[in-house]
Amino acid sequence: MTTSEELRERALALAQADASTDEAVAELLACCADHRVPLVRARQALAGQSATDPQGQVVARAAALLEETLRRGSWDVT
Repeated sequence: MTTSEELRERALALAQADASTDEAVAELLACCADHRVPLVRARQALAGQSATDPQGQVVARAAALLEETLRRGSWDVT
């Protein structure tokens, strides 16, 4: 399983469990080891899934958690 797949699954599980945003972001940042690209790919995968998934609210929450993780991360842009 790739890191982006793991992030997607973890975000869905956190959304399903109704985890707090702070808790979810911390867990997702730890999962990606502060690498931004897997987060972007996981978010893209969920964007494609949301239109076809019967659990649209969970998918939307998972995507929002990934988006917030991207916003809060400290990315090395050098």
